[in-house]
Amino acid sequence: WLCPWLPKSALFCPKVGSSRHFILFVTILMSGLWFRSLILAATATRTLSVPISATEQGIAHRKQEAISVNADGSLTDLGSSESLRAEREALAQAAAGAQQAANAAQRAAAAAAAAADSAEAAQNRAMRKESSEPSPPELRPVEQGLHPVGLVIMADQNFQGKYTSQIQSIRCYAQQQGYDLWLLNGSFPRCVAFRSDFFYLKHCAVAELLETRPERYTAVVLDADVVAVVLDRGLERWLHGPGELQFYQRIAGPEVMAGNYLARNVPWVREFLRRWALLRSRKPPGFSSADNGALHVALVNILELEGSEHVSLLYSNLTALVDNLDPYWNFVRAAEKVLGPPRAWNLANTAFGQKTCTWSDSCVLTIWPRMNFFVDDGVYLGQKANGLIGPVMHHGIKNAHDVEHHYYQNVWSCTIDAGASLVDQHSFGHQAWQIAAGYPELYPQGVGCAGPQCAEACVSNFTCFPLDDDDEPLMRKRQRDTRYLFVVVRRVLCFAFAVMVVLGAVRVAIPIDFSTWLGDWVDRHDRPFACARLSQDPHRENLHRYVRRGEQCLGASKHEGWFWIDR
Repeated sequence: WLCPWLPKSALFCPKVGSSRHFILFVTILMSGLWFRSLILAATATRTLSVPISATEQGIAHRKQEAISVNADGSLTDLGSSESLRAEREALAQAAAGAQQAANAAQRAAAAAAAAADSAEAAQNRAMRKESSEPSPPELRPVEQGLHPVGLVIMADQNFQGKYTSQIQSIRCYAQQQGYDLWLLNGSFPRCVAFRSDFFYLKHCAVAELLETRPERYTAVVLDADVVAVVLDRGLERWLHGPGELQFYQRIAGPEVMAGNYLARNVPWVREFLRRWALLRSRKPPGFSSADNGALHVALVNILELEGSEHVSLLYSNLTALVDNLDPYWNFVRAAEKVLGPPRAWNLANTAFGQKTCTWSDSCVLTIWPRMNFFVDDGVYLGQKANGLIGPVMHHGIKNAHDVEHHYYQNVWSCTIDAGASLVDQHSFGHQAWQIAAGYPELYPQGVGCAGPQCAEACVSNFTCFPLDDDDEPLMRKRQRDTRYLFVVVRRVLCFAFAVMVVLGAVRVAIPIDFSTWLGDWVDRHDRPFACARLSQDPHRENLHRYVRRGEQCLGASKHEGWFWIDR
């Protein structure tokens, strides 16, 4: 506190936060006080130990008296005068004051040292906090597999108790296929902000789990009410399919499903999941189906589609509660229209992709057509499945009794009830076609349908695949503009090539000297204009602009055989 009042050259003032310099400064100050006290004590002893007499000093009214100062600071009275007693008391008070000052300086030094240690410890903690990220808890799968694939279920103790049979069926599937099984409760330091909202917490937790896994590890994210139906068929169709992040359309609704998806451990997928979770801060006051509504906003904005602003506005204006779902479905249908047919979107040319995708990653986000993902709503499928085609898991099985009644003879021994849950391909395909025929607004079909996703062509055999990014119809304006320019240039080049081919064919078939024929044609049609121009140039100043072409309008002269042609 002295430093602001002293010049910089008068006293060494330590920097803020420099604990070693501060301790050195306090030590120097304390040593100076001790040294000053010793000098004062020695000076008083030397002075007061000399005899004081009235005759020697020439003072007649004082007697010869003497006092001495002992080593402990006390006085030995060698006289009895009042003045000596007063001096003794004054010196005693001075010595006591010096001792108190020394004690206070010592206490201040100790307090300063303690404060410096505390400041240094706080500084070290701050430096450690800045230089290190919060370490995630040590995670272990409840089932260790052989493949770099993990089935991930987000469920706290309450959900694990409620959906015990469903989770056990997923455990059976993991054991059968050699996949890991993860049960997460969201206990990640970076996900603390989402603890109050389970659905958004789920996607943050998946991103943090992927952060701890090897590169390209695949998380197959599932809701807790999913039942594994076909244990003998793996997920190779989707694991080897297009897209590091894969979603699917709801079987009987316009939504893109948010509860079940496939996420590969690449940087851009983790960033997408975190941005999706952060949309919790933009959650509208009305019903928005939590993370399911937010997913549509994330998709149309990250894909940079036309109409994304309109979709975001509809989402922000959702104020109706669950008893009035019309605004929500209007928002979802608007998002579905902007997204267009399900396809494998290439994010490389988007702002998001350029920031988060590395050159070695394909950076593809895929949305699968209805009934062609590895999981779908079991109620609409009649709680039936097939060992060769269609989904291998059913979603939305809320009742544990249905697991034993419709799918398993004994779920704890992983014994499937094949007679109750598995049907032949023809019956299963016919059932799928009936579902598609009942929702013509969701499944493209009929006379006007053209393309690989028509229901008649792919629904009954479950072969509806996502479109490629550049397949028609193009949903991005810049793609349409580029395609239009490409078509125009291609047509011009094709026309020019066709003309050259025709002229070449004519030249071969009819041996005509085109140069002579073309020159004669020009002469016949341009002769009047050439003569007129030349007659207006009597001094022949523009003869360099004429080309020799035989006898023309000039007649017999030195200019014979020249006619005008424009460069």
